[in-house]
Amino acid sequence: FSNSGLFSLNTVEFRHFRFAKQIVDRISSNWYPPVMANAQIGGYAPGGLRIMAIPPQEVKAYFVINANGDVVKSGILDSGGNRTLDDSCLESIRLAGNFGPVPDDLKKKMRNGVLTIPFIFGYGR
Repeated sequence: FSNSGLFSLNTVEFRHFRFAKQIVDRISSNWYPPVMANAQIGGYAPGGLRIMAIPPQEVKAYFVINANGDVVKSGILDSGGNRTLDDSCLESIRLAGNFGPVPDDLKKKMRNGVLTIPFIFGYGR
């Protein structure tokens, strides 16, 4: 998912598109990246000021859900080095809370009653 509103899923043979889209929609509706990280003051003309506190980057996160779709754990796998951005990503997962029941055939991939899902946030892309 990117803060431009784009997300990508390989749907050619993906039977769980609705479940995955529900996850993306819930997380994206709760993601509020840091304010003023990519702002332009004064236009593109010479003399304009560009504030770029956080460069474009990806934050690779993961979360663990139980069979009911409740988030039981989340974390950062690969950070772009900005803790505020990382925290906003984790907070969006926490606020999403529940993604609905895991589809029956995906339950076969669960280990110890949970399913780990990787998620990549694209900031400024």
